[in-house]
Amino acid sequence: MRHEAENNPPAQEQVSPEEWNTFRDRLAGMRDEIYEYFSKIDETPGWFQQMKTELSTEIKSIYDDRTKYLAWHAFVMGGTTPEMSPKLDFPGEHSIERFFQTVLDRINTESSD
Repeated sequence: MRHEAENNPPAQEQVSPEEWNTFRDRLAGMRDEIYEYFSKIDETPGWFQQMKTELSTEIKSIYDDRTKYLAWHAFVMGGTTPEMSPKLDFPGEHSIERFFQTVLDRINTESSD
């Protein structure tokens, strides 16, 4: 049995509403750019599905409180509020912003070939 305190990193400091909204808008913009590209090429590449599934599985196994992260909702294309999800993003290799940037970098590399 997992215990939230043991399986989650320390909570982030409280962020201002402006910082929360700015981060939400930045993630939404990145996510929308990714899905607009996939719509343009009329497919969602297998590499993306695999990367997304692997990250999702890792986050679910580590973060019992994942719904308290704004980034989780951007990742699963859901909505939330600052009260429901006061934390911004997961740290390090579980960062959703980092994931989106990695995908955008790969898209940019592939589309320039």
